Amino acid sequence: MRTKIFLAFVSIIVAVLLSNFIFEKFIINDFDEYVDKVKDDQFYWVITSIEDSYNNGIWNMKMLADAVHWAMMLGINLRITDSTGAEIISSEVVAQTLSPGMLRRLHDSFNLRKSAAHFYEYPLVINGKKAASLFWQPYDKKDLLRKEMIFKQRVNNFLIFSFFIAGGSALIIAYFMSEFLSKPVSNLKKAAERITEGDFNVTVEKPDSSIHRLMSGGEDEVEDLFDAFAKMAESLKREEAIRKKLMSNIAHELRTPLTVIKTQAEAIVDCVMDRERGMANIQGGIERLTKLIDGIENLAIAEASFLSKGNLEEMELRDFIRCVAAAIDALFKEKGISLNIHNTGPVIIMTDAEKLESILRNLLSNALKFTDSGSVDIEYGADDKKWFIKVSDTGRGIPQDEIPNIFDRFYRADKGASSGLGLGLAIVKELVYAMDGDIKVESIFGAGAAFTITFPVKEAD
Repeated sequence: MRTKIFLAFVSIIVAVLLSNFIFEKFIINDFDEYVDKVKDDQFYWVITSIEDSYNNGIWNMKMLADAVHWAMMLGINLRITDSTGAEIISSEVVAQTLSPGMLRRLHDSFNLRKSAAHFYEYPLVINGKKAASLFWQPYDKKDLLRKEMIFKQRVNNFLIFSFFIAGGSALIIAYFMSEFLSKPVSNLKKAAERITEGDFNVTVEKPDSSIHRLMSGGEDEVEDLFDAFAKMAESLKREEAIRKKLMSNIAHELRTPLTVIKTQAEAIVDCVMDRERGMANIQGGIERLTKLIDGIENLAIAEASFLSKGNLEEMELRDFIRCVAAAIDALFKEKGISLNIHNTGPVIIMTDAEKLESILRNLLSNALKFTDSGSVDIEYGADDKKWFIKVSDTGRGIPQDEIPNIFDRFYRADKGASSGLGLGLAIVKELVYAMDGDIKVESIFGAGAAFTITFPVKEAD
């Protein structure tokens, strides 16, 4: 990456160099065109003045001499002849009439004794007739030509110096910028390699965010990248810890029923236990194993759904809750527990119905399991930013010191045999988080518990 950034800056420098050469060419050409245009304008002004000095076949010599004098000050050597070739006036003749001071000033600007060898002829056509011929040539300029060359040289030097200054600065900036921008990414690469090797305790020092914000105009994508990487590393670390704990819990959960089956089988073989009773115990252990495997399978299915985006669909929350409650209402009636839905009116939401159904079923099943009498109540509602479902019961409640652990996998507050595998609330929490929601629990031991799930309001894509 560092090399690519540096080469990108070098490409910019090369582009600047080419633009400098092009710019220089355009400037010199424009300057030459400007000088030529000024000369042309001056020449035609002289021609106009000469033509104005001719009237009705008679030359006004005073005006003609002034026009030739003006031409001399502009660096033009003139000679005017009539139709027969006879000389009417010339710059040499006018020069003899000039004061010494004016003549000296002209000599300072032009070499009056040295001019181009060739005269250019220009016909003076007045009123449609050729009145005379004008022969002209430029004087050898002294300071003016030198000043033009100095100007062109200074432009050239300025462009060269500006290129070296800009190019050198760009090279220095390119080097430090490539180092500055590539180093954090290089550190991230090394950290990612350590993670692939199984080191989840890796930490990466964040770059100076103020400099990145200054360069990016207020937004710092590099800082966001580091934050995302840190979250990913923390998530992988947490998932690795969960995986190890999960494997340990599964091994522990499998060991107990397998030990029972083995012990009962050995007792039957050794004739120290009644066969019928032993087979009943073995069957109980097998059922326990089956439940455990089913729970792990459900957990795997749930985890697969955590990573999937899911299909958002619009639905009426009250009808959805009634449908889920109706599917398990028979279980509540069988146990003598009333299942109540508090009607707060229709609420239209956009959500993943499959995940939400799994969440609500698990919460209701959990409430039924730990409620011996009384009722389970469902409340729901929404505002402009969020909507919620609350499931509360009049059951046994949860001790305060155990509330932080109830969402852990295989954790069971009630260690009794009928308390299940300890996976239901873990699945609920992970599904809620997968839907960008939150879950809270309130409980008074011996007086019931209440679980509230909250989700942000979403719009249809």
